[in-house]
Amino acid sequence: MSRNDSDNDVVRRSPSLLSLQDSAINTIVKNIGGYRELITKKISPPMRKILFDEAMRRKEEIGAYQVWVALPYLDQHRTTERFTTEDFSTIFHLKGKRGKNMISEGCVSMEEFLQYLIDFVPNLRQLIIADPRTPSTWLVHRFNFKKVQLAPLATDLLLKMKNLTHVTITDVYIQFSRFVSVCRESQNLQLIKTNTILVDIEPNSIKQFLTTLESKFGHQEYDAVKYPRRIGVILKKTDFDEPCRQAKVTLLNNLHDLFPSLTKLHILAQKELLVVGDTHSKRNRLLNILRREGGTLKALCLTYIWPEMNITFNHISEHCNDLEFFELIKSSLRHDDPITYFGKLKTFKWNETFNWECTIRLDKIMSAPLLEKIAIFNCNIKLGNKESLLNRIRNRTILTQVTNLWIMGLGPDVEDLHELASTLRSLGVQVNTYQNQTHGIMAIIIQMIYFNF
Repeated sequence: MSRNDSDNDVVRRSPSLLSLQDSAINTIVKNIGGYRELITKKISPPMRKILFDEAMRRKEEIGAYQVWVALPYLDQHRTTERFTTEDFSTIFHLKGKRGKNMISEGCVSMEEFLQYLIDFVPNLRQLIIADPRTPSTWLVHRFNFKKVQLAPLATDLLLKMKNLTHVTITDVYIQFSRFVSVCRESQNLQLIKTNTILVDIEPNSIKQFLTTLESKFGHQEYDAVKYPRRIGVILKKTDFDEPCRQAKVTLLNNLHDLFPSLTKLHILAQKELLVVGDTHSKRNRLLNILRREGGTLKALCLTYIWPEMNITFNHISEHCNDLEFFELIKSSLRHDDPITYFGKLKTFKWNETFNWECTIRLDKIMSAPLLEKIAIFNCNIKLGNKESLLNRIRNRTILTQVTNLWIMGLGPDVEDLHELASTLRSLGVQVNTYQNQTHGIMAIIIQMIYFNF
C-alpha cells in the first residue's frame, strides 16, 4: 500500500473514530453519577474536562443530582472561583409548609452543600445562595414548600471559606445576628448582599452594628420595605472618599432610628388610594422621616405621594437642604413657587405616569440654579409664565448648567413645548422633537443631549 493510500485510509476512518469517542462520552455522561471513583482511575484529566463540560450542559436532561455526586471526581471545580446554588436547585431537600407533610425529592441539605464547597472548591471567591424553590416547577415548589433558612451551622461553614470576597444570598432566610457574624469575621469580604434578613435583634442594635461597619464597607444599602419582619442589606467596599448609605422605606414602617445617617433615601407610600382619615397620618409620617433623615441626604426619591397629602416642594427643601438628586415617581407635589431654594440640585426627574390632575409648570422647575439633568414625563405640562420663562432662557439666566433634558407631554399645550424647543434651537442647542397624534391626543417629546450654552 502506498503512503497516499494509507493517508486516505486514515481520513476515511476518522469520522468513525470520532463517532466512537462521542458515543463513549455520551454513555458516561448519561450515567455519570454511577462512575465516581472510576472517573479518576480510568479517565485522563483532559477527558475529565470534556466530561465536566458536557455533564453541565446536559444537567437538566441527566439530572442535577447525578452531576452533583460526580463533581468531586471531575476536578474542574477545584480551580473554580464562582459557585451558585442555582446550578443545582433541584438537589436540595425542602420541607412542606405548615399543615402539609410533603417533602421534596431533593436529598442534599444546605449544610452539606456548603461543606462540599469547603472540601472541594478551595479557590472559591464568589458564592451565590439562591432560593432552591425555583426550578422548572417553580410555582408548585413555592406554594408547597417553606423558604430555606440558613441554620447557625451553615453560617459557621461560610466562615471557613477563607477566600470568599463576594457573597449573595437571595430569597433564603438568614438571621441578622448570624449575618453580623459573617460580616465581622470574613476577613477578605468585599461585598455581601441579601434581601431576606430576619430581624432577631433590637433596632438600636441594628443601627449600632451597621455604624461600626462604615469604615469597612463604604457603600451600604438597606431595604426596609418588609420591616419589622425582615430587611435587605448590601455592604460593599469602595475606593470613594465619601460614604454612600441608602435606604428604601415605606410610610407603614415604624422605623424609629433604624439606620445610620443616610445619603440616599427612597420613600414609598401606599399604592392604593388614600382612605378618609388616612391622609393626615401618612403626611405626618412622611414629614417625620424627612425631618429625621433629611439633613444628610444627597438624593431623595418619592413614590405614590398623592395630592391629598398636600406635600409641597417647600416641605422637601425645608428638611433636605443639600439635595443633589431628586426624583418623583407616580407622585403629585405642589410647586407654587420657583424652586430656586434647591441650590445644590443637579438632577431632577418627575415621572407622573400621565395623571391629568397633576400639572407640572416648567417655569417653576427650571429655576433651580445648578440643574444639569432634567427628565419629565407627564400628561399635563405647562410652561407657566411662558414669556418670562423663554426670556430667561434667551438671556441665559436659567438652564446654564444643563447637559441633558428630556420632556414628554400630552394634551392641548404641546404647541408651547414646540415654542420651547424653538427657543433652545435659536441659541444653538441641538434639539430633537418627536410628535405623535393618536385618538385626538397630541404628544411631543423634546430631547437635548450633551449641550451647554
